[in-house]
Amino acid sequence: MQPAGDEGDAAAAAAMFAQMDSEGNGVLDSSEFQSKCSDWGMDDASIDRLLVALATNGDVPKPLEEFECGW
Repeated sequence: MQPAGDEGDAAAAAAMFAQMDSEGNGVLDSSEFQSKCSDWGMDDASIDRLLVALATNGDVPKPLEEFECGW
């Protein structure tokens, strides 16, 4: 049984991932991530901190499953 909110969190992460995955290949690379975050008004330092926080095993590119874990 999943704790309350997990399904909603996973759906939100999947929606965000889909917006960022401009190549549509199911893998989010750092340039896609940085580009979309810049579009949303984030500065480079904030983007770098967020990317590090989401890098659950330290790698980029990142598939949806890893993105969800860091979400």
